[in-house]
Amino acid sequence: MNVQCEHCTHLFGVWKCSAFPDGIPDVITDGDHDHTKPYPGDHGLRFEARTSARTQALQPNSMSDHSLGFRPSDFPLH
Repeated sequence: MNVQCEHCTHLFGVWKCSAFPDGIPDVITDGDHDHTKPYPGDHGLRFEARTSARTQALQPNSMSDHSLGFRPSDFPLH
């Protein structure tokens, strides 16, 4: 999947988004089409960057121990 899709607010699944709920066309995921421009079947929805907070929340391992309500010192190793 191209970087544009990975950072789009419309992405909701693997190879799926609000513009293409049945699957994002290869020409877009391969990066051969800039989806800030219209593409047939996109229902008028185009690439829209996520806000930084949402982007961070959706990144793997983005949650800190503190956001889970505990500190590393709560679990001593000795």
